[in-house]
Amino acid sequence: MASDKDQGVVNVGADLEGPSPRSLENEEDTKRIEVLSAAGISITSDDYELPCLTLRMWIIGIGFCLFGSGLNTLYTFRYPSITLSQLAVQFLAFPIGRACERFMPDWTIPLFGWRLHINRRRFNYKENILIFIMANLSFFTRLSADVLTEQRYFYGVKAGWGFEIIITLATILFGFSLAGLTRSTIVEPSEILWPGVFGDTALNHALHFAGRVDENKSVKSRWRASRYHFFMVAFALSFAWYWLPDFLFPALGYFTFICWIVPKSPVVNQVFGMKSGIGLLPLTFDWSQIAYISSPLVAPPWAVVNILASLIFWIYIVSPALYYSNTWFSGFLPIQSNSVFDNTASTYNVSTVINKRDGFTFSEDKYNAYSPLYMPATYALNMFGLSFATIPALLVWIFLEKRKEMSNAFRGILNIKSHLHLRRGTADSVPSWCIKLAMVYATTNLKINIDVFCRIVAGYVFEGKVLANLWFFDLGYISGIKGLQFAQDLKLGLYCNIPARSLFLVQLVGISMSTLSQVGVVNWALTHVPGICTTAAPNGFTCPFSRTHFNTSIIWGAIGPRRFFSPGSTYYGLLYFFLLGGILPVGVWLLKRRRPGGLWRRVHVPLFLGGLNYIPPASGTNYGSWAVVGLVFGVVVKRRARTWWRKYNFVLSSALDCSVAIAGVVIFFAVFYSGTSKHLSWWGTQVYKDTCDWEACPYHKLADGEKFGK
Repeated sequence: MASDKDQGVVNVGADLEGPSPRSLENEEDTKRIEVLSAAGISITSDDYELPCLTLRMWIIGIGFCLFGSGLNTLYTFRYPSITLSQLAVQFLAFPIGRACERFMPDWTIPLFGWRLHINRRRFNYKENILIFIMANLSFFTRLSADVLTEQRYFYGVKAGWGFEIIITLATILFGFSLAGLTRSTIVEPSEILWPGVFGDTALNHALHFAGRVDENKSVKSRWRASRYHFFMVAFALSFAWYWLPDFLFPALGYFTFICWIVPKSPVVNQVFGMKSGIGLLPLTFDWSQIAYISSPLVAPPWAVVNILASLIFWIYIVSPALYYSNTWFSGFLPIQSNSVFDNTASTYNVSTVINKRDGFTFSEDKYNAYSPLYMPATYALNMFGLSFATIPALLVWIFLEKRKEMSNAFRGILNIKSHLHLRRGTADSVPSWCIKLAMVYATTNLKINIDVFCRIVAGYVFEGKVLANLWFFDLGYISGIKGLQFAQDLKLGLYCNIPARSLFLVQLVGISMSTLSQVGVVNWALTHVPGICTTAAPNGFTCPFSRTHFNTSIIWGAIGPRRFFSPGSTYYGLLYFFLLGGILPVGVWLLKRRRPGGLWRRVHVPLFLGGLNYIPPASGTNYGSWAVVGLVFGVVVKRRARTWWRKYNFVLSSALDCSVAIAGVVIFFAVFYSGTSKHLSWWGTQVYKDTCDWEACPYHKLADGEKFGK
């Protein structure tokens, strides 16, 4: 391997202290350096003369912030949820910035003793990254939009713009503070790489250093095309291809051809389907389906294997066993759905069990007269059972495997080395603490779903009050998830040598602008999109995530955990998953100590238990195809074409994400919103819909007027 100088990277990860032998430590350091080089993190020193907070940066950044956050908020109502990604903004901002550089006048305006330069110097990588970070903050809107949608559409409470703006800001700012508290624990340590930023840095490097950096010198191979040219070719091909699965031939995205052969067989469609089935055949030609949870090209292979093992065991083995044995009466329902049902297998009508005039409180009499609530097998297993297990597993895992780092963090003293290019004149004045979720996300680029913990607490404290449960969840869980995103941006700022104060100011402006845009679009969509949040909605605007969270808020807020999981109730057995989550990490830890160099050291118990948090509405097809692609590029390609992988892997990830995001926006406004899509109807647009998978056929069918359950 070339030297660090040839690689052109900061020696991130050098001289790490740890219990492993020096040879293993050096090997891990070398792997980190190789990954960082492949991600384009190759700036050996900071150019302090490069301006960051330029006028063109503010104009472009705020423009994308308002437009992009509004557009992405609209797309949160859709499945698949195609969005204008942050990578797309970084890509689109580059030619706009270069155009400003060329055509804007180079004037200097005196302002309160300062000299404001309108168009000073070349549009640089720091400006581009700050635009990206501003967009990144403003685009992460789904969970907040879900809560606003639940309150207004599903519960019928119109609180007004003032309340919606204030509560959204409160949620974001709380998460912002959490990110700051974890800076010294999970952001500055060089051994915590945050693979989620690799696609961002790879694109930034390809755009700003093509032609000025001798890539072939650092990556000696026959692959002579620059990263920029490779990106443009991959982008163009992917953009053109996406018109097929998204518009012309959508069956390519829902490529469940076995279901097409036997469309009326419930069992076949339940096993191989991807709409209401478990997706045993992970085959799709739609990148938005493959990358539904994240780009598989940036995930570490060991994390992919853990997710794949979790998928096979919980979704492909345990879920069918529960379903076909009619556990929890689930055989009368679809095997997978993000809806909850009554004892006639109809969607549960929450309005019949709550008192709207009494603050949406629960009515015991109405509940007894109507029906208990029943969940599909995968919904109950994943959203509740595995979520229960994840909470103690995360705590035990942190104690057993990360207790040294946590102990040092609580004392405000870190034994792990920080990035060499960080200049820290004094120690932190306030000791920092670490959110357990952030440690998992920082190393795997996968989020662990523990929102059920907030639901449990709120369910006991605010029993029978759905709106109180809803907003407790918003401030408790959503703020933490936003904090993860803010912390990731802090890491990106370190990689790109962004001054801390400049980054902080950009983040505050992005938060303010996105809040106004987000609240405005939610209010517009709920009043202007016909049939929104119903199955009759055009182009998939069925509000899948909002409905999932709404159903969960019913369980915890209206019915409450006491009634739902009390002894003798249908789902009481799910509480044993708490015990499983506490025991499993201990067993794996003992095996790791017995064989420290074996495969057990790659087993990640919280990821195995909580890594499938997008199911539902995602299916086994989404996770299976994601895992296959991740292993192909992360293992096969990396081993057999290592130089290609080092030069193009993360660039390819950026190109695919950017092209699909931009193509999705173009197709929506050019075809679906204009009504042109109504004129296209043929076999390729209908075959996957004429199946039991699409109709969500149950295993046991009820006769007219028949009911199931206790």
